[in-house]
Amino acid sequence: MPEDARKQIAQEQKLLLQALLAHGNTPDGFDNKRLKQAAQALVRKRVRSMKRANALVTELLDSDLSKLAVLHRFIELHPSANAAGPYADTCDFLAFLQEESGLIHKIANINRSVRFIIGQCKLSLLTKALFWF
Repeated sequence: MPEDARKQIAQEQKLLLQALLAHGNTPDGFDNKRLKQAAQALVRKRVRSMKRANALVTELLDSDLSKLAVLHRFIELHPSANAAGPYADTCDFLAFLQEESGLIHKIANINRSVRFIIGQCKLSLLTKALFWF
């Protein structure tokens, strides 16, 4: 395959990913409505994966809709899931939630739980990283 064709395909794939993950413009040849539905499905799938990976996320999101809004803001700022998997993605979200102290600072027990889970996440990811090398 000629190099120009490869570059063209790579550019088209980049535009498609931006449209699916980062609310980019709809590339030529794609139906805008269907692309937005696919993007929403990807967000729902990511949220489900995060809930399955860590029960605290389910507890936090089910108890307070404002935290769900924070999750969607997290996904907007971090459109690609963590390459290490849903558990690592959950750890990143909990750290993000911890930084949003105005939302969870009011609930001391959840705040302690989040700090504990973040510590567990870091330890778990560090342990996995040591075994990979």
